[in-house]
Amino acid sequence: SILALLLSFLCLGIFLFVAKSAANPAIDLSIFRNMNFTGAIVGSIGMNMSFWPLMIYLPIYFQRILGYDSLMTGICMLAYSLPTLLFPPLGERLSLRFRPANVIPFGLLVIGAGFGLLWWAGNVAGAGWLTMLPGLVVSGMGIGITNTPVTNTSTASEISKVGMASGIHMSSRMITLAINIALMGLILVESIAYQISSFVSLSSDNRSALAQDIISGNEVAVLNTVEPGLIKQALAFGFNTVVLYGAISVLVMALISFLFFRRAAGSR
Repeated sequence: SILALLLSFLCLGIFLFVAKSAANPAIDLSIFRNMNFTGAIVGSIGMNMSFWPLMIYLPIYFQRILGYDSLMTGICMLAYSLPTLLFPPLGERLSLRFRPANVIPFGLLVIGAGFGLLWWAGNVAGAGWLTMLPGLVVSGMGIGITNTPVTNTSTASEISKVGMASGIHMSSRMITLAINIALMGLILVESIAYQISSFVSLSSDNRSALAQDIISGNEVAVLNTVEPGLIKQALAFGFNTVVLYGAISVLVMALISFLFFRRAAGSR
């Protein structure tokens, strides 16, 4: 609700005020003057605005839109998650050769490219696991390349404050992940509700309630209002909008991260 959002901003303002004025704050805001550290944190945020929260919603696409069972959905999810285990060594080697300042924005760009492929696959007629496969694999490659350099850079940039740096890094991951899981869910619901409005005439509240029923698979409530073919169409539109949000977000974070690292290099 709006009240909860306002209270959140108020609490954030109080926290920042205390952190700036306290003698020994839990978070010393001066640490963000280190542009390498800040660039790495932006990289961490980029990963958690795109790849990780989408993992919550991909099974909905495979099961509700493509009609796959649990086993096939799990196999498809492996194409998304397995590269995250295979590519970190490559990310480490790239960092040693080309520096994290280049590898982190590059890795975010790869994630963005993967999301672009997923968005394309979602708009192709007769989409299936084969059309989704390139986007799933490329996204996983990007996160595998990015993750290790982000962790190493954020914790090694401030040796005298390594504990605080590590805490900020983990907090930024968890907070942005939680926010973007909720935000992607909101985008999914509202996108489906928007698409439904072109099929049936309902109030805003009823459209949102119907969109939630579609996502949860409440067929009894949905089929009384919307035809099965239109349900799948609305779901596909909602999923594609979520993927587009992830693609834009991670590409913006790639640019911001690159600018912070460039500023760090220019200050030497």
